[in-house]
Amino acid sequence: MSKATFLSLLHKRLQQKRSPSSYSPKTIISLAIPTLTILVLLFIFLKDLPSPTRLGKSNLYPISTKILDRNGQLLYEIYDDQNRTPIKLDDLPTYVKQATIAIEDKNFYSHHGFDTGGIIRALYKTATGQRLEGGSTITQQLVKVALLTPERTLSRKIKEAILTIATEILYSKNQILEMYLNHIPYGGTAYGIEPAAHRFFDKGARDLTLAEATLLVGLPQAPSRYSPFLSPDAAKARQAQVLDRMTADTYI
Repeated sequence: MSKATFLSLLHKRLQQKRSPSSYSPKTIISLAIPTLTILVLLFIFLKDLPSPTRLGKSNLYPISTKILDRNGQLLYEIYDDQNRTPIKLDDLPTYVKQATIAIEDKNFYSHHGFDTGGIIRALYKTATGQRLEGGSTITQQLVKVALLTPERTLSRKIKEAILTIATEILYSKNQILEMYLNHIPYGGTAYGIEPAAHRFFDKGARDLTLAEATLLVGLPQAPSRYSPFLSPDAAKARQAQVLDRMTADTYI
């Protein structure tokens, strides 16, 4: 994708998504600063930058092939090393979305890709030797797992910042949350909340109970550490943490 094409796409999406008259001067400034930053950095990194428009394409990753019997019942699934079955956000119980936001990114609907408070808390815990819970937003996590490699370099961090801002511009919050829930790893071969629901509870994500949902949404931070198969006590402790966050945020 050329620089001109990408910048034109961003400008068009901004015109469609943002109406200046509907925002306060403070909000306009908060949007203008990251937008100007991305324009400068794009000229440096755009050549090797994956396009965030890939996130909205259904063929970004191959999904699992399902074999059904003549009554429509699932017999088995065929997939490589990643089991993926997308599900629409509207098909999920409300508490799945609430639990995810509560434990991963409580300010998801109010920030523009970066949570300053979360970053400060992460830095403080690192400096004081406490267990790091992460300062990345849902948007940042989506960009990391769907568009970038896991390498830890300055170049990758800059690309992550550019793509995070671009993703926030190109997509609505609900679109970002849906893509996150369909991309994030939950352990083993389960990538996305739907395969995770089948892996751990032998049911679809739309049928998850509150207890099951709060266990699942706690897994992405450390799928092996919190696996109910490998570490049931740690999984229960993480589930309790999710419930505490939901209570604190008045979801339950």
